[in-house]
Amino acid sequence: MGDAEKLFVYGTLMKKANHPMHKVLSRYARYQGEATACGRLYRIADYPGMVEDPNCKEMVKGELYEILDKKRLFLALDRYEGAEYEKRVVPVETKEGETNAWVYLYRGSIKNKRPIPGGSWR
Repeated sequence: MGDAEKLFVYGTLMKKANHPMHKVLSRYARYQGEATACGRLYRIADYPGMVEDPNCKEMVKGELYEILDKKRLFLALDRYEGAEYEKRVVPVETKEGETNAWVYLYRGSIKNKRPIPGGSWR
């Protein structure tokens, strides 16, 4: 995974989402750039949920962050994401190549949830 741990975000935590939790993220992590990860996005409510795609037929578009303060960052994000999401490390593709990053994957049922075409929430 390299020297620095990373976080991949794809929804309300992205810069362009302009959500208050992004300010928390930017306090404890540094923006690295755009990235993609194997998975499929679903509209859960007014936010998305990413489900892993082991066959990598679809990609989710998001942002990659270098974690500066892991303890404080995950304390805040675990509370924010709640029991609906599971934090795991997945391969992520950037302009510089592949790396591994933490991501919050949706754990709930996707039955009756609409897929988000193109893997981009916004």
